[in-house]
Amino acid sequence: MDVVGARLTSVELLLNELLIGRHPVEIKLLRDAYRAEHNKSLDDLVAGELSASTLHKRADGAGMKTRDAFAIILQGRWDDGGFANPAMVEQDVERLHRALSILGNTQEIDVCSIVFTRSPVHLQAVINAYRARHHRSLLDSAPEARFV
Repeated sequence: MDVVGARLTSVELLLNELLIGRHPVEIKLLRDAYRAEHNKSLDDLVAGELSASTLHKRADGAGMKTRDAFAIILQGRWDDGGFANPAMVEQDVERLHRALSILGNTQEIDVCSIVFTRSPVHLQAVINAYRARHHRSLLDSAPEARFV
């Protein structure tokens, strides 16, 4: 965490606390309140503030932009409807396994699009199903080195 924390700016830390894990209704309320208060889009502010930063940078220079991750979050949607759909859980387990299994080329956008567009109930089901199917945790499958 120290390595990751050292790379995060204060803006990224604030956005992490403010946005990650919020219910889609809360995201909409935050976006609407920001627009009402500042007469501009929160999406534009986030894109501008994070335009040059990279959260997940690998040794080869590739990586997912922080702003891309927050753009997914700011869409404010849970594709699972707020519950654990067994078929969707299985699809997500396989998609995560594929995304995390590509040696030296983790597909961050696939991982983030699942993590940031699923409800907590669905994510817990994915975590449990992943462990049952692959006999290891998601965290063990995604070592820090791939995302730092």
